Amino acid sequence: MINTLETKRIKYITDTNVKTFMRKQDKKARRAKILLIVFKFIALTIILFFVINTILRPIAFNNKIEQQINQNKQTEQTNQNEQTDNKKQSGRNEKHSNEKRQQAAKEKYEKLRKKYEELKRKRPRNKEIKKLTDKVKKQMKHWKRKMDFMGENHSQKGKGF
Repeated sequence: MINTLETKRIKYITDTNVKTFMRKQDKKARRAKILLIVFKFIALTIILFFVINTILRPIAFNNKIEQQINQNKQTEQTNQNEQTDNKKQSGRNEKHSNEKRQQAAKEKYEKLRKKYEELKRKRPRNKEIKKLTDKVKKQMKHWKRKMDFMGENHSQKGKGF
């Protein structure tokens, strides 16, 4: 009986040891699987981060460049507007005439030109119409000269050394 009891006991011990060993192995295997999944997830996120970064970085860079180009265009437009508003620049021979005066002269010239064209078309022509057309023509020349006047040019002659 001793043999059978001992064998049963040994068998029981070995069975429990095997079961606990197997349980421990299963736990280790599960832990290993979980760790493997976690590492795969981390690696995948890192790879995705770099892939997305390499894809989106040029797009963001292009957007940034476009924004800078738009800002440069806007500043150029404002500079051009400022320059057209302020025609008078520094220097001796730059434009010295008043822009508003030129604009008013242009408007008067256009009105007189239309009037001159109407008078020229009128038939029959008599002395009164001819005098009126001459008067309008003189006024037209006057306002044309005012319109085209850019300002005085100072000191055009070379000074020499």
